[in-house]
Order: sequence, then C-alpha cells, then structure tokens
Amino acid sequence: GTPVTQLSLAYALTGEAKYAHKCAVMLGRLAEVYRFYDGCVEGPSQRQDGYIGQTFERFLVQNLIQACDLIWDAVGQDEELARFFAAQQAAGPGHPPIGSRPVVPGDHNGDGKVTPADVQFHLQRNLLGYIYEYLHRCMPYFDGDFIMYEMTALAALAATLGNEEITREVLESDVGLRVLLTNSWFRDGKFIYDSTGYNLGNAQTPLQIAEWLHGVPYQGHPLDLYNAPDYRMSALFDFIRHVDCDGRVPQIGDVGGSRSRNLRETPAYSTYDERALLRLPAQREVYHNKLLAAAGGDLESLRDTRADAWLVFHAGPPLPPVPAAQVHAEAPQSHVFDDGGIAILRAGSKAATRLHVPLTFSKGQYAHGHPDKLAINLFRYGWDFSADL
Repeated sequence: GTPVTQLSLAYALTGEAKYAHKCAVMLGRLAEVYRFYDGCVEGPSQRQDGYIGQTFERFLVQNLIQACDLIWDAVGQDEELARFFAAQQAAGPGHPPIGSRPVVPGDHNGDGKVTPADVQFHLQRNLLGYIYEYLHRCMPYFDGDFIMYEMTALAALAATLGNEEITREVLESDVGLRVLLTNSWFRDGKFIYDSTGYNLGNAQTPLQIAEWLHGVPYQGHPLDLYNAPDYRMSALFDFIRHVDCDGRVPQIGDVGGSRSRNLRETPAYSTYDERALLRLPAQREVYHNKLLAAAGGDLESLRDTRADAWLVFHAGPPLPPVPAAQVHAEAPQSHVFDDGGIAILRAGSKAATRLHVPLTFSKGQYAHGHPDKLAINLFRYGWDFSADL
C-alpha cells in the first residue's frame, strides 16, 4: 500500500496520534493539488480518464479513502495540524480552496476560525469530493473489470462518508452492483470474459464491495450483501472454491500458468475463506474445515504470519487447535457452473491422485477469452495433460 495506508493502519492499531498527524499532512497536501492534475499528462499511459489516470487511480483512491476513514477522529482533535496548514497557506500561493482564498488562511469552512474541523472540511471537500467526481464521471462508460474496480472505490467512499445516496448509486444505479451481477455473473455468465483466470479475480472484487458496505445503514437497515437474496454474493465464494483443481485453474481463455507440476495436497490459505467463515453462517463448517486443513489444524499460528489488516480488525474469537489427523476439508466434487458455461468432472478422494476434467460450453471468445468453446482440460497428479489430448 501507499505510505498513508501504512501510517493510518499504524494509528488504528496503536492509537498513537503521531501516525495520524503525519498521514494527515500528506492527505492535506494532496487535497490541495489533486483536482488540478491532468490525467492526460500525469498518467502513465494513453488511456486516461481521471486526475492521474484511471489505470492506477482507481486503486490509489481506495487507499486514500481508507486512510481518511481510519484517522478521521484524530484529525478532528489535532490543533497543531490546523495551525500547520494555516501557516502553509499564509506563506505561499499553493492552490486555494474552491472560490476565492479565505480571509483567514486555513479557514476552509468559513466560520472565521482555524480549527481541526477545517482540516476535515478540506479533506472531505477537496479530496474525497473530487474522488467522487472522478468515479461518478467515469463509471457510466466503463465495462468489464474496470467498472468493478471503480465501484469498489465508490463503495469505500459511501461507507466512509456514511452517504446513503452514494450507497444507492453503488447498489441500484444503471451501472450499479445489482445490474453488474445480474448481467455479468448470473445471466450470461462468467463475468464478461470467457477466461477462468480473469473470472477468478472478477469474483473476488465484488466481495470487496460487499465487505466495504457490510453494516452500512441503508433504507433503515444495516447492509448484509453476502446473505441478501437480491445479490447472491455467497455464490461468488462458491465459484472461487469449486473452480480450484487442487492448485490448478482450468485453462479456459487467458489464464497463464506453467505446464510444470503444480499439486496442492492441502487447501491454500485464503483471506476470502476467512471472510466467508465470518460472513456466511450457513457455510461456517465448510470454511472452518478448509482453513483448519490449510493450517494443519492450528489456524491461529498460521494467522500470526499471514493475517492481513482486515483480519486484525474483524476476526472472531481465536479458534482452538485441532489434531491434524482429525481435520478433513471438503473434497471437491464434480460441478456445473450453469451461469458461467463451465463444467468440471472429478473423480478421487485424495488430491494426490484426483482427476479433474474441466470443459467449457460458454459463449465463445471476447477480450480475454479464446475461441475454445467445448475445450477440454485434463488434470491429474498436479500435471496438465491437455496438450496430450
């Protein structure tokens, strides 16, 4: 992540104001200049739509939004920070806030005084406000995985601001999550690409949207998109789990990967499995066993070395270790992805010898897809024997 990500997390974990202060100095300066950037000049490639270029901007702004969220209360109490920005504005031209320069340098909210509330106002209007403008402007003409990344940033913004109108835009607009899931995953399927590699990533991104909005008040109730029948988000966890072929991904469309042996005899540890464990009560046992198998029975020891920031803040109570001999993860079964046009036939109870035969009956090539309708893969012993068919 960016430095503001690390500093804001350090504040959230330790409560030491020095981390929030330094983070706010960086965010405050960016709030002064962000809206004056020109993506066609500042960006790294020719396709530019935002202030610094949408190729990377959609990820950067998520870091900026999260940092603002984590340090917001500290900013509201930091008198030194308010004085610092007031002195900086008085000393140099810089970029003034919207409209004319305030009569009192640093007085962004126009109340005639310089207080920490002015820094919050500055961040909210001149940084988060223009991040919203960029996202709102770009989303109507994006498609594919691009719109999902922008939507994730918009969900983060809605949660951070507690803004129900932006939440509605994420969920119910003409380019919102409900439309995206209906048209891309749950109707003509497999997102927009005929590519299991890209579809694996494109199943994970909407789950980030669900997590950002989890518990956010909307229409009088806290949101739970994981279990809401109109969104069917739990089916994305199912796709991630069922498409795995003991370490290999079906070679449909752009997938990549080596022809060398790749066999995983125990499940991989995944932070998405951690989220499923917490957010899907009906499938808790499935994901509990999967995580225990990945950890050899001692999940807490594995978490000590693999936990991400989300787990630090959201994990449930520690889980007691279980003897490895008593851990039995769910054995993958044959599965048909009706919406996605993929079927995987399987035989065998142990990963070392299990046979996987994926095939595709999808709509054909597009973007990262290939002209491989009715293609067949053959995986066993960790090898891809497809080239021998």
